[in-house]
Amino acid sequence: PICSAALGGVPGMFFAAGRHLVARALPLRPPGARPLGILRHMSTTCEEPPREKKPEDELSKPVAHPEAGAASLKHLVAAYGDLIKLRLSGLVVLTTMAGYAVAPGQLEVGTLLWTSLGTALCVASANSFNQFVEVPFDSQMKRTSTRPIVKGVLSPPHAFGVGLGTGLVGVTMLYGLVNPITAALGAFNIGLYAGVYTPMKRTHIANTWVGAIVGALPPMMGWAAATGELGAGAWVLGLLLYAWQFPHFNSLSWNLRGDYARAGYRMMAVTNPRLCREVALRYSVLMTPICLAAPVLGMTTWHFALDSTVLNAYLAYSGYKFYRDPNEKTAKRLFLFSVMHLPLLLILMMIHKKRVKKAHAAPAVEPASEDALPVVLAGPAPSESSSTSGPAIAAPSPVPTVQGSSGSALASAPAPTQELSAEPSSAASPASKSPAAEAATAEAPATQGSGPEGAK
Repeated sequence: PICSAALGGVPGMFFAAGRHLVARALPLRPPGARPLGILRHMSTTCEEPPREKKPEDELSKPVAHPEAGAASLKHLVAAYGDLIKLRLSGLVVLTTMAGYAVAPGQLEVGTLLWTSLGTALCVASANSFNQFVEVPFDSQMKRTSTRPIVKGVLSPPHAFGVGLGTGLVGVTMLYGLVNPITAALGAFNIGLYAGVYTPMKRTHIANTWVGAIVGALPPMMGWAAATGELGAGAWVLGLLLYAWQFPHFNSLSWNLRGDYARAGYRMMAVTNPRLCREVALRYSVLMTPICLAAPVLGMTTWHFALDSTVLNAYLAYSGYKFYRDPNEKTAKRLFLFSVMHLPLLLILMMIHKKRVKKAHAAPAVEPASEDALPVVLAGPAPSESSSTSGPAIAAPSPVPTVQGSSGSALASAPAPTQELSAEPSSAASPASKSPAAEAATAEAPATQGSGPEGAK
């Protein structure tokens, strides 16, 4: 019936019937035998001859391997890493942590971890949306042709779902566990990167300036997470990252001009090469005054001004070499140094951070030791004859002694005076003394004798 349908109508039916009769008339052949002549393609009872096995046949066969599941999971994780641009996201998170560390105040590990994780999710969201939008153009560039959506490892709706989920979780985490200012900056950065910068790359050359704003916001998020506000230090960090991105990206795009032109991206390196070199040099030079603003505003000590000037001077020199002699070598040299320049600059800023001195409480006054007690010299005791007449006078009471560490008897401060009566019987009569008074009198030192000769 298949042959009849193929040849059409009655001729096909006759052909099928004749083929059937010929096959019945031929003797049976042993398995593996090759039919002869024209009947070779008409035979249905004989098996095909064995052919030589090739290495590619073995590779094409599905093999049940115990590590097959782990390998597929590894490839899936790698695809997600490419989707969110894992290495670029790590650099962005490091700038956020640096902004938190440079900010004044006490370091809280919990807040730092939530800020870093929330920022990482926001960056993953922005990169996922970026690749979702640029699928048709990424396939035309050699640098981006291996991205997971282009290769078909992940579907565009899947990438969009990853971007939506990570964005919602990241912004919610920053809002609930850090503060609203940091969450607002994270949400704004997702919209600016995916909604403004990404489509603008194909329409206007100003996309590079918009992308620089995107890169400047993460350290400001770290500062806001630590202080709850956007102070002067946050804007210094933002300007630092904003200026750094021009020598970094312009030198990178210089060697990718062919790819950008093929995909239709309007980059400075494609539309205005001279402007690309001028902007790279201009912002390389501006890095020095921006770094000098840190010690002026009290963010760092003046040692940072000295150390950062050395790094910025070499960056400006590399930018000048790229401007004067634009080629692949000078562009690559500027790009590679910019990759090292930013981490070193942030590390120096953290090392030279100006520490706030804590107010110390006044030290507690320790009680004076026995050796430090003042020695009170006792004057001559009043005689009995002097108190026989006249008005009542005040006389010092017997002074108890304190035994010092050196073994000498030290007199303590004088006690309140006692009023002596004018009657001699009440002041001088031994019978009127109490037992305690007699004991005190017996223990009195010899230094309280009469006259100045007995004073010690």
